[in-house]
Amino acid sequence: MTSTRAGAKRAVLGVVLIAAIPWTIFLSALCSAVLEKTPGVVAAIVVVVSLLAVGFVWFFPERAVAESVYAKVIEKSRGQNNRLRNVAEGLAIAIGVPAERVEVVASPVPNVLALPTRSHGLVVVATEGAIGLLSRPQLEALVASQIVVAGDKWVRLATRAQLAQAPWAFLLAATFPLGFVSPVFFVAAMAAIVLFVFTSLFRRADAVRDLVADGVAINTTKNPQALVSALRALRPSVLAAPSQKLGASGMRTDAFAVLSVRSKADTTVTVNGKSRSWATEDELATELGFRADRMERVGNGDFSALEGLGPFRKAWAALGTSENAYVLTDEERRVGQTAAAAAAGSHGA
Repeated sequence: MTSTRAGAKRAVLGVVLIAAIPWTIFLSALCSAVLEKTPGVVAAIVVVVSLLAVGFVWFFPERAVAESVYAKVIEKSRGQNNRLRNVAEGLAIAIGVPAERVEVVASPVPNVLALPTRSHGLVVVATEGAIGLLSRPQLEALVASQIVVAGDKWVRLATRAQLAQAPWAFLLAATFPLGFVSPVFFVAAMAAIVLFVFTSLFRRADAVRDLVADGVAINTTKNPQALVSALRALRPSVLAAPSQKLGASGMRTDAFAVLSVRSKADTTVTVNGKSRSWATEDELATELGFRADRMERVGNGDFSALEGLGPFRKAWAALGTSENAYVLTDEERRVGQTAAAAAAGSHGA
């Protein structure tokens, strides 16, 4: 998988460094508790633990987390589906990652997952909602994108970064006793968390992974329009996305699914006295709509769309404003509300 572009690689490395911040803070505080806290010693501690933290993120065991996700979703398995199996096995051969298992699970919410295994293969999972909604080319495009998530070394590195910055990582960094470190170091460390992690990493890891995966996927399928239409077809389902459960409690397992499973929440941001608010479904609709537009540009020959995250940041900054081009239409919202009600009924059953 050599089509990963330089801009995307730099973005992945940036995500890894940011993900290491909370672990650097925690390990520095831990070492400072038992070592002499002179400026020189503290500086040496920070350098050493920074390298250790980056190494921890770099080699995070995402395969073990993926297998725990599989153990959860397989509880609703409907067995095999010939169309999905044919698609998955063909793409796995083309991309170079063996498909060990292919499963369809009982859920009306359309979603596709590819989960790396410890034996260096992968498991491809699709919901009944995806099988029913998507045409073969659309399903092929989404499966290809997720196989890249499970197999491409740069995408997996972005996934490890996202998994390593699980909520409990920030809890360790933020709640370690203040008395173990100097006030100056503590304040500086906490400022770094707020500025570089909470404000950027959560969405940046998703954006980086999608950037690389989509680029490799269309290079494999040679059908960018299928990916464009598939992503747009998923937009109404963002209202039902929070009903999905992907196991691995405490982990940000969005990495393995096309349609995010993040919890429903409302967000308000105030900058220079101006506030903007949006809901989780607005985030998901924006991500899917932006990805579709980006792939449409690539399909038209504009490969600069795969060079970096600048356009994505602009789209994100428009959330909660009249400039957001990716709000759900009335028809998408109507379809989505019907799907959300069906998903809630299925979950209750």
